[in-house]
Amino acid sequence: MKKLILVFVMLLMVSIASAKGPKFLGSWMSEKIVAEGADQQMFMPITFENDNDIIAEDMVFGIWHYDKKTKLINITSFLISEFNGDWKIIELSKENLILKKGDYEWHLFKYDKEAIAVTNKALGLSGLWKMESKTALVSEDAVEEAVEEATEEAVEEEGSQGDSYEEEYVEELPNLYFSFEDVSYSLKEVSDGYSSNSKGDWMYKPKQNSIMFIAGRRSQIIGNAKIIEHNENTLSLENNGFKYVFEKLKTVDVELLSFDYEYLDNNRNEDNYPPWGKFDKLNAQMTSTKMMIYQKGVYNADLKVFDYSTVVYKTKVEEGYEVSVSEYSVNGSDTTQINEVSIGEDYGSENEFFPQENFGNYIVLEKETLTVPAGTFECTVVIGFDDNDVKYKVWMIDAKTGVYAKIISQKEDYRDRIEYTEMVLQKLK
Repeated sequence: MKKLILVFVMLLMVSIASAKGPKFLGSWMSEKIVAEGADQQMFMPITFENDNDIIAEDMVFGIWHYDKKTKLINITSFLISEFNGDWKIIELSKENLILKKGDYEWHLFKYDKEAIAVTNKALGLSGLWKMESKTALVSEDAVEEAVEEATEEAVEEEGSQGDSYEEEYVEELPNLYFSFEDVSYSLKEVSDGYSSNSKGDWMYKPKQNSIMFIAGRRSQIIGNAKIIEHNENTLSLENNGFKYVFEKLKTVDVELLSFDYEYLDNNRNEDNYPPWGKFDKLNAQMTSTKMMIYQKGVYNADLKVFDYSTVVYKTKVEEGYEVSVSEYSVNGSDTTQINEVSIGEDYGSENEFFPQENFGNYIVLEKETLTVPAGTFECTVVIGFDDNDVKYKVWMIDAKTGVYAKIISQKEDYRDRIEYTEMVLQKLK
């Protein structure tokens, strides 16, 4: 009787082991194919299922059959014929699976989303990040060949440093916003008023101090990205010969300008005027103002963030004759003149809001003491419309003719989307 029970238990254990199937069953992440010493990245979630199906990105990739004696996995792929044939298991652990067929090695690693979420959370990337720059990194051996404009002196200054890198050029990027969640990330690209969205997965690899970007539309940041710098506000990564710099963003809610023409008509006080007067006062007072530096913020309502840049106004005064103000956009080391306006004998002197556009319809709202980075100023607050129906709210500094402490503009584009912009005075010179 005991012998019979023992045989039954052994058969039961064999049956249970058979039911569990081979150890390679479950979810893996395809990382790369190695052929003749060269790596080809191939990031794709792969699941070997009990029913012999192979699932890749929610599609049936193919079917598998396993030979225990030879440790061969026969794969028939419905999508990529190069995967058809017998693959030998050369490494199988809790973390890694490596298969070999001829000259090809297929490298996969265990893809446990719950465990990945715990590890990712420890890195502290949750929230919204903006990619500030993408810089090509060229090895010193390739500098002379890769950059025709590099001078001999610039190359010599780098010296001989083995595998060190030189920052070669910064690519102009659209606005790229990354939102990191436990395992997935979303990418929003905004350019020239248009936007697009894509998604992918990511995982932090503490041993390599890297982040692996999986799937997603922008191939240049797919794969292992080495972490160069990381703090609560900045993230710098190196991947496939490029350095990526991200900035952590704070989301904000803004109160839109809600007045209309009827409100202006009903609240007009004919005794209240803008503080600056006309050309004579402007000409006399702007001689002491050489430069006005503003931070310009364009609001993205979908993301609830401002995209900031710097705007500089330079003044030129010909006493008693003309005042000119040139407007420059500053982006890093690049400065571009975008506008120049003049007022005076040859240009008319009827703009009480110079150097901004004259308002066709406005009211003086109130007096207000406003503190901005450039200082604290007594201001006259004006709201109104320009000739293009753009709404404005401006803080005109009473004692500094031609200088605004703050400017808010708001307009609707042809798709009825609101464009909200703030200009805040940073410095006066």
